[in-house]
Amino acid sequence: MQLVKSYNDDNAVKVIAFAVNFMPLSVEEMVKLISKLDTQNNIEYFDKEFNIKKPTQEVTMTIHADGTQQHELSIGGIMYEKTNDTDMLIWNLTINKNSIIVSCREYTRWDAISAKAIEFISKVMDNIVNMKITHITLEYIDEFEIINHNGKWKEELFKTNCDYNLSHIYKLDDFWHINHGYFFDHKNLKFKLLDTLNINYFADENDNLKHKVNVITQHMLTQINESYDKSNIKKYFDIIHQHSKEIFEAIINDNILKTFNRG
Repeated sequence: MQLVKSYNDDNAVKVIAFAVNFMPLSVEEMVKLISKLDTQNNIEYFDKEFNIKKPTQEVTMTIHADGTQQHELSIGGIMYEKTNDTDMLIWNLTINKNSIIVSCREYTRWDAISAKAIEFISKVMDNIVNMKITHITLEYIDEFEIINHNGKWKEELFKTNCDYNLSHIYKLDDFWHINHGYFFDHKNLKFKLLDTLNINYFADENDNLKHKVNVITQHMLTQINESYDKSNIKKYFDIIHQHSKEIFEAIINDNILKTFNRG
C-alpha cells in the first residue's frame, strides 16, 4: 500500500521562487521605475504575461521627541499575477524597493521555468540604471501527502542515515519540524552560499487537516556586489539549482525519486 503521495505526478514542487536583491531604491527612483514599466512596450509585455496588476504601498512611522507618531504612506512597489481558469495563482512577480521576486506554482522542468523567471527579472532590471546586486535567492517548497500516517511512511519517504535529517523523528508519533542553516563554499561559486533547510511534518489546515511533509530548501548567494548581468544571474541560478537538487535527492528515498520526470 502506498503511504506517501508527491505533490505532482512528475515532481514534488509546490512552489519555486527566485529573488534578486539590490540596494534600496528611493521613493523617487521607485516612482520612476513604475513610470518606465508603464510605457507602451512594457505594458504590452506584462499584459500578455499576467492578468492581474496591483500597486503596493509602504507605511513608515516616525516617533517625535514628544512621543507623537507620524505615519506616511508611499509607493512600495508593484505586483503582477497570472492565474488560471479556476483563479489559482500560477505566476507572481513582485517588485519592491530593494528586490524582485518571482514565484511559480506550476513547476514543470528547470530549464523552462528558470528561463521564464529570469526573463521577468531582466525585464524589470533593464529599467533600473546602475544598480548593483547584493544577493540572489532560490527557494523550493516540495510537498508530500502522508496517506497513511499509521504506517512506516518515514521509511518510505526518506533515505536512512541522511545527513540532513534526524534519527529522532523515527521515534516520534506526533508532528515535528527540523530547521537549520549553514554557510557553504561551493566550488563553482565565488560568493558564499547560505543554505537554509526546513523539513516539517504537519496537519494542513487549508486542506482538511491532511498530514503532509514540506521540504523547504532555500539558498542565498551573498555579498555579490556586481552590476546586473543576465548571463551571470542565469549561471548562478543554474549552479544553485543543481546544488539544491543534490540536497533534495540526499533526503528523499530513491524509490520516490524514480517516479519523477527527471529528464
